[in-house]
Amino acid sequence: MVETNQEPRKWVGYPSPKEGPNVPFIRTDDKNPAFRGWLLVVVGWLVSKIGFIQGPLWNNAKMNALRDIKGLDEYFESLR
Repeated sequence: MVETNQEPRKWVGYPSPKEGPNVPFIRTDDKNPAFRGWLLVVVGWLVSKIGFIQGPLWNNAKMNALRDIKGLDEYFESLR
């Protein structure tokens, strides 16, 4: 039975939506240059071959923030 103020669920066992926290959006300007064309190909190849450049670029892209997510190690897909 569906309540009158809710939309009917499309799938069995689909969770009800919950409202998240009200967090204001703060726009920050990117300081990374845009690479296109052959410049992207050459720079990408160089970065893949030169190890000491990879670390600073990884940190500059804020990819290291993925390591700080609490509880992320608990989620994994078994290969069996």
